[in-house]
Amino acid sequence: MKTDILMARRVEYHYDLENPALYGSKNNRLMYHETFETQSETKLSTTWYYYTMAGNVRRIVTLDEDSVGQVVDLPEHREHPAGDVASGSSPAPIRAATTMERL
Repeated sequence: MKTDILMARRVEYHYDLENPALYGSKNNRLMYHETFETQSETKLSTTWYYYTMAGNVRRIVTLDEDSVGQVVDLPEHREHPAGDVASGSSPAPIRAATTMERL
């Protein structure tokens, strides 16, 4: 957990070590983090990280609680045929551009 006193924000980090059965790995990978406003404890956003089988971040998805989520795909690289570690889905084409998608 990290607290930013000046911005009144608290970030809670969640790693695959917390639940290896759920995430299918125990490599100390950041799976998601949640940002809260410290005064009211209101959740502001959640950001998820999706990895390739090689352990590289493939996709970062942020959902702001009061808006549409932002999906950021990282620059193109080789995808492992087994697919996406975090979601268990089959591999999707990698987009180099940032897109807005409704979650």
